[in-house]
Amino acid sequence: MLAVPVYCVACGSQFDKVGKYCGQCGAYQLTSLPLIPSVERPQCPKHQKSCKLYCDDCSIFVCTRCFLPDRHQSHSILSLPFALVKRRNKIEELKTPLLEKSTKMDELVTSYRNDIAQNQKKIQVMERKIAKILQDRESLKLWIDKIETYSKEPSIKEISDNEYLQSCIEAIRLEIPCLREVSYKFVFGGKGSGNGQLKYPTAITTNIEGNIIVAEYGNHRIQVFDPDGQYLRKFGTRGSGDGRFYYVHGLAADSEGHIIIADESNNRIQVFNSEGGFLRKFGTQGHGDGQFASPHKVAVDRHGNIFVTDRTTLRVQMFNSQGEFLASFPTKFVPANLAVDSEGNIFISNPGNSLVHVLDSKGQLMMEFGPGHNPAFLTVDSEDNVIVSDITQAVHVYDPNGVFATKFVSEAGKFINGIAVNRKGNIFLMDHNNHAIRVLH
Repeated sequence: MLAVPVYCVACGSQFDKVGKYCGQCGAYQLTSLPLIPSVERPQCPKHQKSCKLYCDDCSIFVCTRCFLPDRHQSHSILSLPFALVKRRNKIEELKTPLLEKSTKMDELVTSYRNDIAQNQKKIQVMERKIAKILQDRESLKLWIDKIETYSKEPSIKEISDNEYLQSCIEAIRLEIPCLREVSYKFVFGGKGSGNGQLKYPTAITTNIEGNIIVAEYGNHRIQVFDPDGQYLRKFGTRGSGDGRFYYVHGLAADSEGHIIIADESNNRIQVFNSEGGFLRKFGTQGHGDGQFASPHKVAVDRHGNIFVTDRTTLRVQMFNSQGEFLASFPTKFVPANLAVDSEGNIFISNPGNSLVHVLDSKGQLMMEFGPGHNPAFLTVDSEDNVIVSDITQAVHVYDPNGVFATKFVSEAGKFINGIAVNRKGNIFLMDHNNHAIRVLH
Protein backbone atom coordinates (compact mmCIF):
# COMPACT_ATOMS: atom_id res chain seq x y z
CA MET A 1 0.00 0.00 0.00
CA LEU A 2 1.43 3.37 -0.99
CA ALA A 3 1.99 5.91 1.73
CA VAL A 4 -0.18 8.98 1.61
CA PRO A 5 1.97 12.14 1.41
CA VAL A 6 1.74 14.61 4.26
CA TYR A 7 2.26 18.34 3.91
CA CYS A 8 3.28 21.02 6.34
CA VAL A 9 0.76 23.81 6.26
CA ALA A 10 3.38 26.30 7.42
CA CYS A 11 6.26 25.63 5.04
CA GLY A 12 4.75 23.24 2.51
CA SER A 13 7.33 20.49 2.99
CA GLN A 14 6.20 17.03 1.93
CA PHE A 15 6.78 13.82 3.89
CA ASP A 16 6.01 10.21 3.11
CA LYS A 17 5.57 9.34 6.78
CA VAL A 18 3.16 10.89 9.24
CA GLY A 19 4.86 12.60 12.15
CA LYS A 20 3.90 14.91 14.98
CA TYR A 21 5.69 17.93 13.59
CA CYS A 22 7.39 19.22 10.47
CA GLY A 23 10.96 18.06 10.19
CA GLN A 24 11.89 21.22 8.30
CA CYS A 25 10.35 24.10 10.27
CA GLY A 26 9.12 22.35 13.40
CA ALA A 27 5.49 23.32 12.89
CA TYR A 28 2.75 21.07 14.18
CA GLN A 29 0.30 21.94 11.33
CA LEU A 30 0.49 18.78 9.29
CA THR A 31 -2.21 17.49 6.99
CA SER A 32 -2.67 14.96 4.24
CA LEU A 33 -3.78 16.20 0.82
CA PRO A 34 -4.43 13.10 -1.27
CA LEU A 35 -4.27 13.33 -5.04
CA ILE A 36 -2.44 16.70 -4.98
CA PRO A 37 0.47 16.47 -7.43
CA SER A 38 3.95 17.50 -6.46
CA VAL A 39 4.49 21.17 -6.93
CA GLU A 40 7.57 22.50 -8.64
CA ARG A 41 8.90 25.10 -6.28
CA PRO A 42 10.08 28.39 -7.80
CA GLN A 43 13.23 30.14 -6.66
CA CYS A 44 13.04 33.26 -4.51
CA PRO A 45 14.72 36.00 -6.59
CA LYS A 46 15.68 37.89 -3.43
CA HIS A 47 17.17 35.13 -1.27
CA GLN A 48 17.92 32.51 -3.91
CA LYS A 49 16.07 29.93 -1.86
CA SER A 50 13.30 27.53 -2.84
CA CYS A 51 9.88 29.07 -2.27
CA LYS A 52 7.69 26.81 -0.17
CA LEU A 53 4.94 29.31 0.53
CA TYR A 54 2.55 31.62 -1.29
CA CYS A 55 1.23 34.96 0.01
CA ASP A 56 -2.39 35.07 -1.09
CA ASP A 57 -2.69 38.79 -0.24
CA CYS A 58 0.38 39.82 -2.25
CA SER A 59 -0.05 37.14 -4.92
CA ILE A 60 3.67 36.20 -4.80
CA PHE A 61 5.76 33.17 -3.89
CA VAL A 62 7.81 33.53 -0.70
CA CYS A 63 10.58 31.57 0.94
CA THR A 64 11.05 30.98 4.67
CA ARG A 65 13.41 33.94 4.90
CA CYS A 66 10.76 36.19 3.37
CA PHE A 67 8.33 35.04 6.01
CA LEU A 68 9.62 37.11 8.93
CA PRO A 69 7.52 38.83 11.63
CA ASP A 70 7.90 42.20 9.91
CA ARG A 71 7.08 40.84 6.50
CA HIS A 72 3.75 39.43 5.30
CA GLN A 73 2.53 39.69 8.87
CA SER A 74 -1.21 39.01 9.18
CA HIS A 75 -1.28 37.99 5.50
CA SER A 76 -2.88 34.79 4.31
CA ILE A 77 0.12 32.49 3.80
CA LEU A 78 -0.53 29.20 2.04
CA SER A 79 1.58 26.20 1.30
CA LEU A 80 2.09 25.65 -2.40
CA PRO A 81 -0.26 22.64 -2.55
CA PHE A 82 -3.00 24.61 -0.80
CA ALA A 83 -2.37 27.58 -3.10
CA LEU A 84 -2.64 25.28 -6.07
CA VAL A 85 -5.94 23.82 -4.88
CA LYS A 86 -7.35 27.28 -4.18
CA ARG A 87 -6.33 28.51 -7.60
CA ARG A 88 -7.82 25.48 -9.30
CA ASN A 89 -11.08 25.94 -7.40
CA LYS A 90 -11.19 29.55 -8.58
CA ILE A 91 -10.60 28.46 -12.15
CA GLU A 92 -13.39 25.88 -11.83
CA GLU A 93 -15.74 28.64 -10.66
CA LEU A 94 -14.83 30.70 -13.71
CA LYS A 95 -15.25 27.73 -16.02
CA THR A 96 -18.99 27.39 -15.40
CA PRO A 97 -20.07 30.76 -16.89
CA LEU A 98 -17.60 30.23 -19.73
CA LEU A 99 -19.17 26.86 -20.52
CA GLU A 100 -22.63 28.43 -20.39
CA LYS A 101 -21.52 31.15 -22.78
CA SER A 102 -19.97 28.56 -25.07
CA THR A 103 -23.24 26.59 -25.08
CA LYS A 104 -25.20 29.72 -26.01
CA MET A 105 -22.75 30.40 -28.84
CA ASP A 106 -23.25 26.85 -30.12
CA GLU A 107 -27.00 27.34 -30.00
CA LEU A 108 -26.68 30.64 -31.88
CA VAL A 109 -24.52 29.02 -34.56
CA THR A 110 -27.07 26.22 -34.91
CA SER A 111 -29.87 28.78 -35.21
CA TYR A 112 -28.00 30.72 -37.90
CA ARG A 113 -27.29 27.53 -39.81
CA ASN A 114 -30.97 26.63 -39.69
CA ASP A 115 -31.83 30.12 -40.98
CA ILE A 116 -29.33 29.67 -43.80
CA ALA A 117 -30.88 26.31 -44.68
CA GLN A 118 -34.38 27.83 -44.72
CA ASN A 119 -33.20 30.77 -46.82
CA GLN A 120 -31.54 28.37 -49.22
CA LYS A 121 -34.90 26.67 -49.69
CA LYS A 122 -36.54 30.05 -50.29
CA ILE A 123 -33.80 30.96 -52.76
CA GLN A 124 -34.37 27.71 -54.63
CA VAL A 125 -38.11 28.43 -54.80
CA MET A 126 -37.46 31.95 -56.07
CA GLU A 127 -34.97 30.66 -58.66
CA ARG A 128 -37.59 28.22 -59.93
CA LYS A 129 -40.10 31.06 -60.18
CA ILE A 130 -37.59 33.21 -62.04
CA ALA A 131 -36.85 30.35 -64.41
CA LYS A 132 -40.57 29.90 -65.06
CA ILE A 133 -41.02 33.63 -65.72
CA LEU A 134 -38.06 33.69 -68.12
CA GLN A 135 -39.46 30.62 -69.90
CA ASP A 136 -42.87 32.24 -70.25
CA ARG A 137 -41.26 35.45 -71.43
CA GLU A 138 -39.43 33.57 -74.20
CA SER A 139 -42.74 32.04 -75.26
CA LEU A 140 -44.30 35.48 -75.42
CA LYS A 141 -41.40 36.76 -77.51
CA LEU A 142 -42.02 33.98 -80.02
CA TRP A 143 -45.65 34.98 -80.35
CA ILE A 144 -44.75 38.67 -80.61
CA ASP A 145 -42.30 37.85 -83.42
CA LYS A 146 -44.95 35.78 -85.15
CA ILE A 147 -47.49 38.60 -84.86
CA GLU A 148 -45.00 41.04 -86.34
CA THR A 149 -44.38 38.62 -89.22
CA TYR A 150 -48.10 38.36 -89.87
CA SER A 151 -48.36 42.14 -89.79
CA LYS A 152 -45.58 42.56 -92.31
CA GLU A 153 -46.76 39.77 -94.59
CA PRO A 154 -50.55 39.69 -94.39
CA SER A 155 -52.29 36.74 -96.02
CA ILE A 156 -55.80 35.41 -96.57
CA LYS A 157 -54.88 32.50 -94.27
CA GLU A 158 -55.07 34.80 -91.24
CA ILE A 159 -58.83 35.02 -91.59
CA SER A 160 -59.34 31.29 -90.96
CA ASP A 161 -56.30 30.58 -88.73
CA ASN A 162 -58.32 30.03 -85.57
CA GLU A 163 -55.58 27.95 -83.96
CA TYR A 164 -53.16 30.84 -84.22
CA LEU A 165 -55.77 33.27 -82.88
CA GLN A 166 -56.53 31.00 -79.92
CA SER A 167 -52.81 30.70 -79.18
CA CYS A 168 -52.50 34.47 -79.06
CA ILE A 169 -55.44 34.66 -76.66
CA GLU A 170 -53.85 32.04 -74.40
CA ALA A 171 -50.55 33.94 -74.44
CA ILE A 172 -52.30 37.12 -73.37
CA ARG A 173 -54.02 35.27 -70.54
CA LEU A 174 -50.69 33.97 -69.25
CA GLU A 175 -50.41 35.07 -65.63
CA ILE A 176 -47.19 36.44 -64.26
CA PRO A 177 -46.56 34.59 -60.99
CA CYS A 178 -46.46 36.60 -57.78
CA LEU A 179 -42.91 37.06 -56.51
CA ARG A 180 -43.89 37.81 -52.93
CA GLU A 181 -44.90 35.03 -50.59
CA VAL A 182 -47.19 36.21 -47.82
CA SER A 183 -49.11 34.52 -45.06
CA TYR A 184 -51.54 35.64 -42.42
CA LYS A 185 -49.79 36.33 -39.15
CA PHE A 186 -53.09 36.41 -37.29
CA VAL A 187 -56.72 37.50 -37.62
CA PHE A 188 -58.79 39.31 -35.02
CA GLY A 189 -62.29 40.75 -34.70
CA GLY A 190 -65.50 38.90 -35.48
CA LYS A 191 -69.00 40.29 -35.88
CA GLY A 192 -70.53 41.85 -32.79
CA SER A 193 -70.74 44.90 -30.58
CA GLY A 194 -68.69 43.67 -27.64
CA ASN A 195 -65.15 44.72 -26.79
CA GLY A 196 -62.79 43.48 -29.51
CA GLN A 197 -65.64 42.61 -31.87
CA LEU A 198 -66.29 44.50 -35.10
CA LYS A 199 -69.35 45.40 -37.12
CA TYR A 200 -68.58 46.48 -40.68
CA PRO A 201 -65.15 48.09 -40.13
CA THR A 202 -64.63 51.01 -42.49
CA ALA A 203 -61.22 52.54 -41.64
CA ILE A 204 -57.93 51.43 -40.13
CA THR A 205 -54.61 53.00 -39.19
CA THR A 206 -51.67 52.46 -36.81
CA ASN A 207 -50.12 54.95 -34.40
CA ILE A 208 -46.54 55.63 -33.27
CA GLU A 209 -46.85 52.98 -30.55
CA GLY A 210 -47.77 50.34 -33.11
CA ASN A 211 -51.35 50.08 -31.85
CA ILE A 212 -54.08 49.33 -34.39
CA ILE A 213 -57.01 51.75 -34.58
CA VAL A 214 -60.23 50.64 -36.28
CA ALA A 215 -63.40 52.58 -37.10
CA GLU A 216 -66.73 50.74 -37.32
CA TYR A 217 -69.60 51.75 -39.56
CA GLY A 218 -72.06 49.51 -37.78
CA ASN A 219 -71.20 50.41 -34.16
CA HIS A 220 -70.39 54.12 -34.72
CA ARG A 221 -67.25 53.83 -32.59
CA ILE A 222 -63.46 53.59 -32.56
CA GLN A 223 -61.59 50.64 -31.07
CA VAL A 224 -57.87 50.49 -30.25
CA PHE A 225 -55.92 47.21 -30.26
CA ASP A 226 -52.31 46.47 -29.35
CA PRO A 227 -49.87 45.25 -32.06
CA ASP A 228 -50.98 41.65 -31.39
CA GLY A 229 -54.66 42.45 -31.94
CA GLN A 230 -55.60 42.46 -28.24
CA TYR A 231 -58.38 44.87 -27.29
CA LEU A 232 -57.26 47.98 -25.36
CA ARG A 233 -60.11 50.48 -25.34
CA LYS A 234 -62.97 52.05 -27.26
CA PHE A 235 -64.62 55.43 -27.52
CA GLY A 236 -67.56 57.03 -29.30
CA THR A 237 -71.18 56.17 -29.89
CA ARG A 238 -73.89 57.22 -32.33
CA GLY A 239 -74.90 60.88 -32.20
CA SER A 240 -73.98 64.43 -33.17
CA GLY A 241 -72.45 65.71 -29.93
CA ASP A 242 -68.74 66.02 -29.22
CA GLY A 243 -67.14 62.60 -29.21
CA ARG A 244 -70.11 61.01 -30.97
CA PHE A 245 -70.20 59.78 -34.57
CA TYR A 246 -72.64 59.21 -37.35
CA TYR A 247 -70.98 56.85 -39.84
CA VAL A 248 -67.19 57.07 -39.58
CA HIS A 249 -65.42 56.43 -42.88
CA GLY A 250 -61.89 57.69 -42.33
CA LEU A 251 -59.28 58.02 -39.61
CA ALA A 252 -55.58 58.80 -39.23
CA ALA A 253 -53.04 59.19 -36.41
CA ASP A 254 -50.37 61.91 -36.27
CA SER A 255 -46.84 61.81 -34.82
CA GLU A 256 -48.12 63.00 -31.42
CA GLY A 257 -50.63 60.16 -31.15
CA HIS A 258 -53.70 62.28 -31.92
CA ILE A 259 -56.50 60.41 -33.69
CA ILE A 260 -58.22 62.30 -36.52
CA ILE A 261 -61.66 61.04 -37.56
CA ALA A 262 -63.86 61.82 -40.58
CA ASP A 263 -67.39 61.96 -39.12
CA GLU A 264 -69.10 61.68 -42.49
CA SER A 265 -72.81 62.16 -41.87
CA ASN A 266 -72.10 64.94 -39.33
CA ASN A 267 -69.94 66.68 -41.98
CA ARG A 268 -67.06 67.38 -39.65
CA ILE A 269 -63.62 66.25 -38.51
CA GLN A 270 -63.04 65.34 -34.85
CA VAL A 271 -59.66 65.11 -33.12
CA PHE A 272 -58.97 62.97 -30.03
CA ASN A 273 -55.93 62.23 -27.89
CA SER A 274 -54.40 58.74 -27.86
CA GLU A 275 -56.70 57.65 -25.03
CA GLY A 276 -59.85 58.71 -26.91
CA GLY A 277 -60.39 62.01 -25.13
CA PHE A 278 -62.14 64.63 -27.27
CA LEU A 279 -59.91 67.60 -28.17
CA ARG A 280 -61.59 69.61 -30.92
CA LYS A 281 -63.69 69.54 -34.06
CA PHE A 282 -63.85 71.57 -37.26
CA GLY A 283 -65.97 71.81 -40.37
CA THR A 284 -69.66 72.35 -41.14
CA GLN A 285 -71.95 71.24 -43.91
CA GLY A 286 -71.47 73.12 -47.16
CA HIS A 287 -69.36 73.51 -50.30
CA GLY A 288 -67.16 76.42 -49.21
CA ASP A 289 -63.58 76.38 -47.95
CA GLY A 290 -63.40 74.44 -44.70
CA GLN A 291 -66.88 73.00 -45.22
CA PHE A 292 -67.77 69.40 -46.05
CA ALA A 293 -70.37 67.46 -47.99
CA SER A 294 -69.60 63.89 -46.92
CA PRO A 295 -65.96 63.96 -45.74
CA HIS A 296 -64.77 60.46 -46.52
CA LYS A 297 -61.09 59.74 -45.84
CA VAL A 298 -58.35 61.57 -43.90
CA ALA A 299 -54.56 61.52 -43.87
CA VAL A 300 -51.91 63.48 -41.97
CA ASP A 301 -48.38 64.53 -42.96
CA ARG A 302 -45.27 64.70 -40.78
CA HIS A 303 -46.02 68.35 -39.89
CA GLY A 304 -49.45 67.45 -38.55
CA ASN A 305 -51.36 68.93 -41.49
CA ILE A 306 -54.67 67.15 -42.13
CA PHE A 307 -55.96 66.19 -45.59
CA VAL A 308 -59.64 65.32 -46.15
CA THR A 309 -61.34 63.88 -49.23
CA ASP A 310 -64.85 65.02 -50.11
CA ARG A 311 -66.69 62.76 -52.53
CA THR A 312 -69.53 65.17 -53.21
CA THR A 313 -67.47 68.27 -54.00
CA LEU A 314 -64.69 66.23 -55.71
CA ARG A 315 -61.77 67.74 -53.85
CA VAL A 316 -59.12 67.30 -51.18
CA GLN A 317 -58.92 69.99 -48.50
CA MET A 318 -55.85 70.73 -46.42
CA PHE A 319 -55.95 71.98 -42.80
CA ASN A 320 -53.31 72.62 -40.18
CA SER A 321 -53.22 70.56 -36.98
CA GLN A 322 -55.69 72.96 -35.30
CA GLY A 323 -58.25 72.58 -38.09
CA GLU A 324 -57.61 75.92 -39.82
CA PHE A 325 -58.24 75.80 -43.58
CA LEU A 326 -55.08 76.02 -45.71
CA ALA A 327 -55.87 74.93 -49.29
CA SER A 328 -58.24 73.03 -51.55
CA PHE A 329 -57.19 70.71 -54.40
CA PRO A 330 -59.94 69.85 -56.93
CA THR A 331 -59.71 66.28 -58.28
CA LYS A 332 -62.29 66.15 -61.12
CA PHE A 333 -62.99 62.56 -60.03
CA VAL A 334 -64.45 60.89 -56.96
CA PRO A 335 -61.49 60.49 -54.56
CA ALA A 336 -61.73 57.09 -52.87
CA ASN A 337 -58.78 57.15 -50.48
CA LEU A 338 -55.59 59.06 -49.84
CA ALA A 339 -52.21 58.89 -48.10
CA VAL A 340 -49.28 61.28 -47.63
CA ASP A 341 -45.60 60.30 -47.79
CA SER A 342 -42.65 61.75 -45.87
CA GLU A 343 -42.09 64.41 -48.54
CA GLY A 344 -45.66 65.69 -48.30
CA ASN A 345 -46.73 64.18 -51.62
CA ILE A 346 -50.42 63.22 -51.73
CA PHE A 347 -51.53 59.87 -53.19
CA ILE A 348 -55.20 59.67 -54.18
CA SER A 349 -56.88 56.49 -55.41
CA ASN A 350 -59.33 56.73 -58.30
CA PRO A 351 -61.19 53.46 -58.95
CA GLY A 352 -63.15 55.12 -61.76
CA ASN A 353 -60.18 55.15 -64.13
CA SER A 354 -57.99 52.59 -62.30
CA LEU A 355 -55.28 55.10 -61.39
CA VAL A 356 -53.44 56.51 -58.42
CA HIS A 357 -52.89 60.25 -58.79
CA VAL A 358 -49.90 61.83 -57.06
CA LEU A 359 -49.97 65.52 -56.11
CA ASP A 360 -47.16 67.54 -54.59
CA SER A 361 -47.68 69.46 -51.35
CA LYS A 362 -49.10 72.39 -53.37
CA GLY A 363 -51.69 70.25 -55.12
CA GLN A 364 -49.93 70.06 -58.49
CA LEU A 365 -50.20 66.75 -60.36
CA MET A 366 -46.82 64.99 -60.41
CA MET A 367 -47.64 61.59 -61.92
CA GLU A 368 -50.20 58.85 -62.25
CA PHE A 369 -49.88 55.09 -61.95
CA GLY A 370 -52.15 52.17 -61.21
CA PRO A 371 -52.68 48.43 -61.16
CA GLY A 372 -55.62 48.65 -63.53
CA HIS A 373 -57.91 46.82 -61.13
CA ASN A 374 -60.00 49.46 -59.39
CA PRO A 375 -57.49 50.78 -56.82
CA ALA A 376 -59.66 51.72 -53.87
CA PHE A 377 -57.55 51.79 -50.70
CA LEU A 378 -53.93 52.73 -50.18
CA THR A 379 -51.30 53.54 -47.60
CA VAL A 380 -47.61 54.51 -47.49
CA ASP A 381 -45.01 52.63 -45.45
CA SER A 382 -41.99 54.00 -43.57
CA GLU A 383 -39.87 53.84 -46.74
CA ASP A 384 -42.50 55.68 -48.81
CA ASN A 385 -43.49 52.56 -50.74
CA VAL A 386 -47.13 52.78 -51.81
CA ILE A 387 -49.36 49.81 -50.95
CA VAL A 388 -52.61 49.71 -52.93
CA SER A 389 -55.53 47.30 -52.56
CA ASP A 390 -58.39 46.89 -54.98
CA ILE A 391 -61.94 45.93 -54.06
CA THR A 392 -61.32 42.23 -54.84
CA GLN A 393 -58.42 40.48 -53.13
CA ALA A 394 -55.29 41.88 -54.75
CA VAL A 395 -52.70 44.11 -53.07
CA HIS A 396 -50.09 45.91 -55.19
CA VAL A 397 -46.84 47.44 -53.93
CA TYR A 398 -45.10 50.31 -55.73
CA ASP A 399 -41.84 52.10 -54.99
CA PRO A 400 -41.90 55.87 -54.21
CA ASN A 401 -41.70 56.61 -57.94
CA GLY A 402 -44.79 54.58 -58.77
CA VAL A 403 -42.83 51.66 -60.25
CA PHE A 404 -44.48 48.30 -59.64
CA ALA A 405 -42.57 46.17 -57.11
CA THR A 406 -44.73 43.19 -56.24
CA LYS A 407 -48.25 41.89 -55.84
CA PHE A 408 -50.03 39.38 -53.65
CA VAL A 409 -53.57 38.14 -53.27
CA SER A 410 -55.54 37.72 -50.07
CA GLU A 411 -57.77 34.75 -49.35
CA ALA A 412 -60.53 34.18 -51.85
CA GLY A 413 -63.90 35.60 -50.94
CA LYS A 414 -62.57 38.36 -48.72
CA PHE A 415 -63.62 41.94 -49.48
CA ILE A 416 -60.79 44.37 -48.68
CA ASN A 417 -62.10 47.80 -47.76
CA GLY A 418 -59.11 49.28 -45.95
CA ILE A 419 -55.39 48.87 -45.57
CA ALA A 420 -52.69 50.05 -43.14
CA VAL A 421 -49.05 49.28 -42.42
CA ASN A 422 -46.93 49.67 -39.29
CA ARG A 423 -43.26 50.53 -38.90
CA LYS A 424 -42.30 46.85 -38.88
CA GLY A 425 -43.82 46.39 -42.32
CA ASN A 426 -46.81 44.31 -41.21
CA ILE A 427 -49.82 44.94 -43.44
CA PHE A 428 -53.34 45.13 -41.98
CA LEU A 429 -56.26 44.35 -44.27
CA MET A 430 -59.86 45.13 -43.32
CA ASP A 431 -62.13 42.22 -44.21
CA HIS A 432 -65.42 44.14 -44.36
CA ASN A 433 -67.88 41.33 -44.94
CA ASN A 434 -66.29 39.05 -42.33
CA HIS A 435 -65.93 41.86 -39.77
CA ALA A 436 -62.25 41.07 -39.22
CA ILE A 437 -58.74 42.44 -39.51
CA ARG A 438 -56.20 40.22 -41.26
CA VAL A 439 -52.54 40.82 -40.47
CA LEU A 440 -49.88 39.87 -43.01
CA HIS A 441 -46.18 39.28 -42.40
